[in-house]
Amino acid sequence: MKPTRSFWITVLFVATFGIGFTAGYLIRPVLQPDRARMERPSEGRDERFRAHVTERLKLTPEQQDLFFEKMDAHRRQTRAWMTEARDSLHIRIQSETDSLKAELSVFLSESQIEEWERMMRRAMRGGRGPRD
Repeated sequence: MKPTRSFWITVLFVATFGIGFTAGYLIRPVLQPDRARMERPSEGRDERFRAHVTERLKLTPEQQDLFFEKMDAHRRQTRAWMTEARDSLHIRIQSETDSLKAELSVFLSESQIEEWERMMRRAMRGGRGPRD
C-alpha cells in the first residue's frame, strides 16, 4: 500500500517540529541570559566605573578617595530625596483619588463606584492581569 499525501505531510510536520524543538533545546543556553549575572547586575560595574573615572580624570590616590566619598554621599542623598518625593507624591495622589471618589459618589451608585475602582486598578497594572 502506497502512503498517502496526508501521511507525508504529517511526517514532514512531525519531523520539522522535532528538529525545531531539539535545536531550540540545544541553543537555549546560548540565547538565554545568565540568571546569576542578572541577579547581581552591579557586580563588577562599580569597579569598572571607578577605574574608568580614575583613568579619564587622572586622579591621584588621594583624589580617588575624596572623589568617590563625595560621589557616594551624593548618591545616598539623591536616593533619600527620591524616596521622600515618591512617598509624598503617593500621599497626594491617594488624597486626590479619595476626593474624586467622593465627588463621583454624588451621582454614581455604590456598584458603579466599585466597578470604576476595579477599572482603575486594572489600568494601573497597565491593562494586564486578571479582571477583578
